[in-house]
Amino acid sequence: MNPVDLIAAALADGVDLRLEGDSLKASGDSAAVSKWAALIRPNKASIIASLKVGAGDMAMVKSCGWRLHYVDRDPVHVFVLPEPTHDEVLETHPDAVAAEPITLSDVLVPAADGSHRERAHDLRHCRECQHLRGEVCTVASPGDIVSANKGYRPWQGMPKRCGGFSHAE
Repeated sequence: MNPVDLIAAALADGVDLRLEGDSLKASGDSAAVSKWAALIRPNKASIIASLKVGAGDMAMVKSCGWRLHYVDRDPVHVFVLPEPTHDEVLETHPDAVAAEPITLSDVLVPAADGSHRERAHDLRHCRECQHLRGEVCTVASPGDIVSANKGYRPWQGMPKRCGGFSHAE
């Protein structure tokens, strides 16, 4: 589990991780904090490094690819053109608790035949989803599970992890 996922998962379980100076502090229900301590200790340095990247450090970072982290579901990869800033991508996805820039190689890996295959088993092409009508995602709505404007036309060339995905029948 990467540090951003660990922070989000701990938060979902009621454990708040924060920095006080250079020290990592965990607060919340004592049973939950005790349960998470075993995962937090070996990852302490990377958690601290992730928490040190504050909004001021990331606000103007631009990327066409972002891994969005949520408290209540798995991270989602989004690719957007033109490249939004960190603040802009979080503004567009208000339920996300964190965002980290990614590249296409973070999502795809080379296959033996020279093509590319999906890195994660849960990445899907929109064309495989029952919610795609023509080129339009029918479940897209600002602030919803697919947080995008109504009439959103996802790029078909990139598999993605989507909370609204449902296999076409």
